[in-house]
Amino acid sequence: MRLILTAALAASLGLPALAEQHDETGTDWYPSRYGAEDEIGAANLLTPEMVQRATELVTEGKTYALGIPVGPDTPGFGVRELDINVFMPGQEGGATLGTNKMTYVDDIIMGWVGLGSQIDGLGHLGIDNVFYNGNTPADYVTTGGLTKMGVHNIPPIVTRGIVLDMAGQAGTDVMAEGTVITVEDLQGALDTAGLTLGE
Repeated sequence: MRLILTAALAASLGLPALAEQHDETGTDWYPSRYGAEDEIGAANLLTPEMVQRATELVTEGKTYALGIPVGPDTPGFGVRELDINVFMPGQEGGATLGTNKMTYVDDIIMGWVGLGSQIDGLGHLGIDNVFYNGNTPADYVTTGGLTKMGVHNIPPIVTRGIVLDMAGQAGTDVMAEGTVITVEDLQGALDTAGLTLGE
């Protein structure tokens, strides 16, 4: 089954609208309806009541793997890449560790964190160097990390989710790299599936 997680997660967490949909000044999407100092967007809606409503929707208990394997061959945006080295530290030549002769295999990953399936904080994506709630990189970006709008601010997510077959909607098994998915495309897939978005 060709299942693609839509931009619903991004939209639900309050990422700005697609670039072609903002006005010429670029200010039509801030301040946030959750307040000018808000850092989590629509994640503010993740209340205990919403969690309860979401769990009541479960009828079959099916699960779907939405992540993709991450490794050296994982397609990456731009220059993103990943290398993995597997080794047995301190156990060269068959050596063991301790009196119980423990052995173990470990790995070192060198690469970009933003590779594969992930959830980003609202400090990740902007339009023309303006980010969520009108912040600019000078407001919160340091070489050691973000001073606000990081993913650590987002609470645990238990809510209704929608999975759409965007490749099927486009009449193909695999969408070409760089294919733009518009709001109209998403709405068409929702209509095809007989689904509606909600808060």
